[in-house]
Amino acid sequence: MRSLLLISIILSTAVQAFSQSMSCTVNRNQVGVGEHFKITYTIEGQAGTFVPPAFNDFRVLSGPNQSQSTSIINGTVTNSSSVSYVLRPAKTGKFTIAGATAQINGKNINSNSVTITVVKGGAQQAKQKEAAQNKQPGNEIGDNVFIKLLVNKRSSYIGEQITATYKIYTRLSIVDNAIDRLPSFNGFYSQDIDQTGQGNLKPEIVNGVQFNTAIIKQVVLSPQRAGEIVLEPLSMDLVLRIQDSRRSRSVFDQFFGSYKDVRHKAVSNSAKIIVEKLPNNGKPADFNGAVGVFSVNSSIDKQEVKTNEAINLKIVLKGKGNVKLLKDPKIEFPPDFEVYDPKENTKINTTIGGVEGSKTFEYLIIPRHSGEFTIPSYSFSYFNPMKKKYISSSTPEYQIKVLRGENEPAVSSGGGNRLVSKKDVALIGSDIRFIKPNGFNLKETNSFYLGSVLFWILMTLPFLVLSLLLLVRKRILALQKDLVGMKKRRAKKLAVKHLKAAEVHLEKKESTKFYEEVFRSVYGFLSNKFNIPVAELKKERIELELKNIEVSDEKIKDLISILNACEMARYAPVSEMSERQVFEQVQELIETIEGGSK
Repeated sequence: MRSLLLISIILSTAVQAFSQSMSCTVNRNQVGVGEHFKITYTIEGQAGTFVPPAFNDFRVLSGPNQSQSTSIINGTVTNSSSVSYVLRPAKTGKFTIAGATAQINGKNINSNSVTITVVKGGAQQAKQKEAAQNKQPGNEIGDNVFIKLLVNKRSSYIGEQITATYKIYTRLSIVDNAIDRLPSFNGFYSQDIDQTGQGNLKPEIVNGVQFNTAIIKQVVLSPQRAGEIVLEPLSMDLVLRIQDSRRSRSVFDQFFGSYKDVRHKAVSNSAKIIVEKLPNNGKPADFNGAVGVFSVNSSIDKQEVKTNEAINLKIVLKGKGNVKLLKDPKIEFPPDFEVYDPKENTKINTTIGGVEGSKTFEYLIIPRHSGEFTIPSYSFSYFNPMKKKYISSSTPEYQIKVLRGENEPAVSSGGGNRLVSKKDVALIGSDIRFIKPNGFNLKETNSFYLGSVLFWILMTLPFLVLSLLLLVRKRILALQKDLVGMKKRRAKKLAVKHLKAAEVHLEKKESTKFYEEVFRSVYGFLSNKFNIPVAELKKERIELELKNIEVSDEKIKDLISILNACEMARYAPVSEMSERQVFEQVQELIETIEGGSK
């Protein structure tokens, strides 16, 4: 049907939506010859005219079918309209249906295109194929629930930021889930992006089919070495609820439907990242590994002081990149200044766009002598991966005038600009020492050190120290041989530490962080107690180890329920028990396991 069809979609509201968009979905993207399918165009916002594509390889059985809806959420009115068609293919092959066009406020907005695969066979063969898929649930499940690893770039320089997202796509109901294996990110410096409030499922269209999606893990990575680095896959154990067509259908099953729960392991793809070395051409001598886009600023609170009065110098490095890895500035202060180690203050914001923030260094400077001095400028260099070149910035020099303090006598040092006191200058470089006014500690010429009491003490002392070191070394070796026992003894202490952090989050009503600390507490305690790596600590293994130390089945069931609640809390609120009950129950279970394993 190549004739142009214009459909006016008039929304019955005076409030215009803030954004306009149009999407295209199909109820299935693989059909048999002679079968029909439904294609729907959904318009969000206020639209004028609608122009469908030409359905050249299909016959239109029904349509255009129109519907409208209006929703009010928190006082915001949202309008949407949809236009649907029922189509039937005429021949086999893979066909792409182009996007439709809607005119909104004089502007044309296009929808996405969809691909339809038409195979041989009609409805009867499709039913036989569906029955064969039900015998092997994994074939059907793999197409309806899967995990994708998405990266924003496949090549970078050392230190350049990469955003990696592990996202789950599903069209099925997920009854239970658990992380089976997390990626280790070897070769990268990683910083997690906070997923608070991101656990809700969001719709997303993949090849014309709508999926519910959720972000499992999202990190910002900075490569630490050159070459090819592989991002490892993430895997999850899922319990899915699917329709069971093999069971005998009773009257209730025919009305409500018949379902079954199946286990499925979903594994994401891996990704190869090509990392290049930073170029040597044009590299400044003061380059210290900073990669990104930065700026440097400095300030000083005063430039005229008296001796022994404090001066505060502040240097701020700000920008987007590996902020946490920025090193302390190296400044050559005048030798007459007493300078304390800088106070650092780092502010970081990690988002899907990368890591950005600032690092502040505050120096406390105390001039000890009067005169005129110069604090030199500080040069900061970084590599900009977008421009592929090094950039340098500098702070200004500061001229400091130090006046003579009240307790400093006006004694000139060699007639120069600096006034120096006898008390402060004991030895500067190779200057002449002042004459010592007190008496000397003189000895008789016939007194000898050899054979004295001090001589024999110093001769015996090395042997005593050596014997003590040997005893200490023997003790350390004995402790190192019993690493398993050490981990078992420290298991409860580390678990209690995580529980204290969880209690803080509980008081602050930070639900997600509370469950993360409870999860670390329980898994860390069990790993140390039974000497099992966390990666191998599956729920079946936990049940077996607890039964070996005669923990009751009821307690084991409570522990597994708590672990499931901690994992589910990342995606949806847990309503089976309160957080306070979870906290108290974990304390009781740790005490029970600790007593049973002795």
